[in-house]
Amino acid sequence: MTTLRLFPLGTILFPNMILPLQVFEERYKILIANCIEDATPFGVVSIKSGNEVGDPSPEIHMVGTTAKINKTIFDKNGVILLEALGVQRFQILEIINDKPYLTAQVKPLNEIESSNVILLNEMQKSFEKFLQNSEIASGSYAFNRTIPKQSGELADRIAAKSIAFWDKKKLQLILENLDEESRLEDVKPIMNALSQFAESEAKEKIRKLKAESIHLN
Repeated sequence: MTTLRLFPLGTILFPNMILPLQVFEERYKILIANCIEDATPFGVVSIKSGNEVGDPSPEIHMVGTTAKINKTIFDKNGVILLEALGVQRFQILEIINDKPYLTAQVKPLNEIESSNVILLNEMQKSFEKFLQNSEIASGSYAFNRTIPKQSGELADRIAAKSIAFWDKKKLQLILENLDEESRLEDVKPIMNALSQFAESEAKEKIRKLKAESIHLN
């Protein structure tokens, strides 16, 4: 059990996921400054109800992810531009309200190791194809081309790709699922949606490139 500073957000953070933040509320600027001074992570928890900005005590989920600060930039307006990396799931045991920001007594949550080889191979191939099509569509290399070898890590990578459009309640349930094989099964609908979108975008990019080539000739 350990004490962790909490940063409630209207999103979900998964392990190994990059989280960019603009920190402008004074209480969270203090939180980040304290984390930098102590060289400690903070905890990202998703908001159940309430507001991300200005709400002193939003209702939060009890499972979140620790976030390690990678980069910070202090701009001229006092806003902190921050890049953090998701590290490990945790469960809140007790919330403490004795600081400008929330803190909590938490315990780390460990994976339940399990794997279906057939499912893992299938999802690895789908994810690799998704990355290839995403590169074609964007015209640039993917930030991280490695294909996770563990079911749990692959499930988290897939879920992290859907943060902008997938239902937040469903993503929170995926975050809370510690069984690696079961979690990989949970993200199959996400993988299908990502694959279809990336393939469609790649085909459209190729069509435009061919049309431009014909026009130049």
